Amino acid sequence: MDTWDISNPELQSGQERIRRRYTLGNLITSAIFAITLVAFLNAAILALAWSKKPFLGFVVEPTLVVSDVGGVTWNAQKIGLNYPERVLRIGEQVADSSQAYANITEDLPIGAPLAITTIFPDGTMRIYPSVRVTNFPPVDLARFFWLPFLVGLAYLGIGFWIYRMRGDVATSRAFALFCVSAALSTGLYFDLISTHVLSSLWTAGISFLGGTLIVLAFVFPEEWADRKFIMVRYLPYVVSLGLATWGVFALRNSSDPWSYVSPWRFSYVYASFGIFFFIGVMIYRQFRHPTHAVRRQARIVLWGSLLAFLPIAFWMMAPYLDLQISWNPGLFLPFLIFFPVSIAIGILRYRLWDIDVIINRTLVYGLLTLVLVLVYITSIVLLQRTFQTLTGERSDLAAVVSTLVIVILFNPLRRSVQDFVDRRFYRRRYNAVKTIEAFGFALQDEVDLDRVIQRLESVIRDTILPSQVHTWLKIGSEFSIHVSADSAAGDNTNQDNQHKLLRDSDPILQTFSKGPKTIDLEQLDVESAGLQLFLTAGYKLVVPLISRGELIGWLGLGSRLSEQKYSSDDKLLLSRLAGQVAPTVRVAQLAAEQQFAAVQRERLDHELSVASRIQTALLPKELPEFEGWRISAYYQPAREVGGDFYDFKYFEGGRLGIFIGDVTDKGIPAAMVMATTRTLLLAIAEAALSPGEVLERVNNLIQNDIPASMFVTCFYAILDPAKGELVFANAGHNLPYLISNQTVTELQAAGMPLGLMPGIRYDVHQTVINPGDHLFFYSDGLVEAHNAQREMYGAIRLQGLLSQNEGDDQNLIDRLLEALRDFVGPNQEQEDDITIVGVKKI
Repeated sequence: MDTWDISNPELQSGQERIRRRYTLGNLITSAIFAITLVAFLNAAILALAWSKKPFLGFVVEPTLVVSDVGGVTWNAQKIGLNYPERVLRIGEQVADSSQAYANITEDLPIGAPLAITTIFPDGTMRIYPSVRVTNFPPVDLARFFWLPFLVGLAYLGIGFWIYRMRGDVATSRAFALFCVSAALSTGLYFDLISTHVLSSLWTAGISFLGGTLIVLAFVFPEEWADRKFIMVRYLPYVVSLGLATWGVFALRNSSDPWSYVSPWRFSYVYASFGIFFFIGVMIYRQFRHPTHAVRRQARIVLWGSLLAFLPIAFWMMAPYLDLQISWNPGLFLPFLIFFPVSIAIGILRYRLWDIDVIINRTLVYGLLTLVLVLVYITSIVLLQRTFQTLTGERSDLAAVVSTLVIVILFNPLRRSVQDFVDRRFYRRRYNAVKTIEAFGFALQDEVDLDRVIQRLESVIRDTILPSQVHTWLKIGSEFSIHVSADSAAGDNTNQDNQHKLLRDSDPILQTFSKGPKTIDLEQLDVESAGLQLFLTAGYKLVVPLISRGELIGWLGLGSRLSEQKYSSDDKLLLSRLAGQVAPTVRVAQLAAEQQFAAVQRERLDHELSVASRIQTALLPKELPEFEGWRISAYYQPAREVGGDFYDFKYFEGGRLGIFIGDVTDKGIPAAMVMATTRTLLLAIAEAALSPGEVLERVNNLIQNDIPASMFVTCFYAILDPAKGELVFANAGHNLPYLISNQTVTELQAAGMPLGLMPGIRYDVHQTVINPGDHLFFYSDGLVEAHNAQREMYGAIRLQGLLSQNEGDDQNLIDRLLEALRDFVGPNQEQEDDITIVGVKKI
């Protein structure tokens, strides 16, 4: 095997240093996550144990200074016991440490009054003679422990997930450290006011909040470009480390129990500075960064930052603004979850959401919900009063009757108001699935390229409302805008469009070929003449048309007539439309090409040539390949075109759909019905429905339009190569065979052929394919072949040959065809189409 030999020793040593540094960084980060997780587990155990012990009606911080945290029913605060007093004695016992305080309170009798002696920073002492011992309220355990704990656990989980996904980039590492700091600050909050076992970790967490946020601002959404400042971004960590060291030592300063206040306050200020610094950098990058994708990412994170941090930042800065705001976890902490979610989306480069639509809908529907609630409550009250006045009934009957009446009247009112809001505040929202099904069904028999393009562009204009839409198609080695044959010769727009050409070697076509998803041209960063051509022409979106893995063209859309940006709903609708119509466009292209090439031929020869070309194009160009499996196929129509078909469909998770079908009759009518049925099967199967549901929907779509004398048999199976599981349903087709240890078994599944009658349901069956097993799918042209004596080949001969099979499926197909030729004779004409698909698990 060839290797790349790096002969430069300095380069080797530099790469080795980077490797060692990255490995060391992984170890350190993993250790930090492990320590934090252990701390969380301990915090939960300690909190639950502490909540069951006697409670004095107040909580203290690690140096026994009374905390300003309080509950509604806490009795000590009602008599004035509060911050900044420090507890000296509980009853007659001296409390000189956190451990002594815990030992004294552990065995106090519930309900007994106690004298609490405290001291102020100026030396003033105070005695509270009757502080009553109670149980800790469960509601306060949820508010002060479970809520912060779960928020911290969410930060820890998101941070670890992002680090595992993208730990090779500075952004992920900085975000991971921030998540650890946030997790410690929130998840260990209850320990700070209860057991004090993990107070040093909490102090470190709150100290590093500001530093990690500042560093994250330097590297998100991309690292600061100037390499001279690469070391500057580590300075915030140094400041955080200093604050953490100061705070930990202050907690252990027994001579001054209030000394911890200063490092904590500086940590709060530093965290507030980090919040505002991060938000400021995101605002700068949103408006000033040259890359559109970075601006979009910064915008999402900016909204997440504002929603998460502004409330808590205001609380942190309140003491310096001479404001007294009590700490309420239920009010401040839930907002924090917005920040890691927005960062996670940006780091993983997930598809950016339409933040304007989300916020706009949230505000409008939130206001709508509030108004409807007020209307609902007011209506119930007024109706109850009216009912009581008219009937004199003042029992619960009045409430029941009035509520039932309001429920009956309220739903129509709600629907009417919601419809009004949708029409007033949003553009018309179309059901994408119904639009695609209706449009695809309307085009199922259309092979005229001009009409296909005209109707496609018309649907897009009516639903999306773009300023312009053009369809580009491939002709030879070039792509150009399709101009209909019936366009006015003097139309200047069409004349200009005919001169817009793009060679198939342009780099932008690689981007278009990757998939059918709608592409925002403003987000592309490609050196391409085609990109400049599109931007000059005023295109905003491009929707690739891909048929059987080949780029056959695309749709170019200008800006919307309303001058609003295209939303994700618009892009989803366009992508689904493109996936549905691309095969139809390809068929229409092939038909148009054949019509042009055969214009001088006889009409029947022309039709046969077009149909044969279309049918050949619809067959799979390549057979699926899976490790441990071998797939073979054979197809031979009885005439130039036939009614048999087979195809494959790839699904997520590595599953494979297998179709085989047969249309009654032969020739062009059967070929047209075959093409229509195959297109519908592939389109509806796109939704990953069960085989029975797919056959049911296709049957309902074609049964009104298929000729009365025709129907379609079809067997549809979904194979999971990893598990060997086969799920299948049958619409009147020949039963496939499963060959296992030279035993031939039919895959039993019954069902009516497609197109006979509506409302047919198809049962779904399942089996397992073991190593060495063969699956054998075929059409009736195989078993219904006759020899010169009009004897039919039949299923018995077929099963006998299959039971003797040894080797792979291709050898089996070859031996079967040879046996069939020997049976019918050399001069016997093929009577019906023959289709065979073999699947073997190696």
